[in-house]
Amino acid sequence: MCKSEKKSRLEEEDRLSNLTDDVLCHVLSFLDTQSACKTSTLSKSWHHKSLWALLPHVSFSYFSYSFRQNPKSHFQSFNRFINRVLNSYQPLQQQNQGNKRFSLNYHSDSSFEPNQFNKWIRGALERNAEEIEVNVDLTMVVQVPVSVFSSVTLTTLKLQGEATLYSLYFPPCLCSLKVLSLKMRQSDATELVSTLLSSCPVLEEFYFDGFCGTMRITAAPKLKKVVVNNESFMWSTELFEIDAPSLEYFSLKDMDPERYVVKNLDNVMEAEFSIMLDMRKSSTGLFNLLHGLSSVKSLHVNISFEGSLPEISTDDVSYGVKHNLNYMNVEFSIIVT
Repeated sequence: MCKSEKKSRLEEEDRLSNLTDDVLCHVLSFLDTQSACKTSTLSKSWHHKSLWALLPHVSFSYFSYSFRQNPKSHFQSFNRFINRVLNSYQPLQQQNQGNKRFSLNYHSDSSFEPNQFNKWIRGALERNAEEIEVNVDLTMVVQVPVSVFSSVTLTTLKLQGEATLYSLYFPPCLCSLKVLSLKMRQSDATELVSTLLSSCPVLEEFYFDGFCGTMRITAAPKLKKVVVNNESFMWSTELFEIDAPSLEYFSLKDMDPERYVVKNLDNVMEAEFSIMLDMRKSSTGLFNLLHGLSSVKSLHVNISFEGSLPEISTDDVSYGVKHNLNYMNVEFSIIVT
């Protein structure tokens, strides 16, 4: 076989280059951004098109524990890569497009530069990011840029780890935010969250995992789902108020139900509670919480006690809500100290 015939045959068998851009982008969307960039070496047409720059989502992961030697050099390389990717979206920004989701999974014990972190987040916002997901595990605490709380394009915000909220000296405004998820160890976060929630008029889902102090969810007319996991292992008397007339799903894990004040939860169809009761207190708080869910159809309750089981039955738990229930599961357990 002559060289020209062999070359022609290879070109005919180059099925990758014959795939449409839509199909290629769909395939690449399942990869993180760094892996997607590497695929440009698989085909000359891919390399010239820079298909990875057409992807609507960008995702970055960094684990410095894998770079024990010269971690600073690896961070600088990672930083250059993120900036290069974000800069590649500049032409799209001029067409009112951009990266729809920015995801950062960063784990490091050294070499981190907070200024660069802020630059990455601001860069995503400048390119009209609609979703931002940040998970940082560091030896230091980093603050989320203030510009996040005035974004008009952001629909989803998820913060996890050592990323903390600024004290908001100005009214936040997240007019498009529909999903807010916060998993953090910041002790004063709940007061800031209450301010934040009141500035999200179209919020539909709220997830909170952390130290839960005073919190008010009272200005969210479209809120449909609330999941709260209080990681504090101390009894608290701080008020937690929730007034959400459109709420359909409510999940709560806490140690003291007495501090909860619920209003206008008549549309809740499903509820899951994991509660630890102090034997020195009555169960009134739990019953009041349950009675506020008059229309619930599916109810799961896990009640833990210290010491011995009190005289609480399944009927006691369902009293006031059982006339609408289609499903109920109640579990009792004892914590041995």
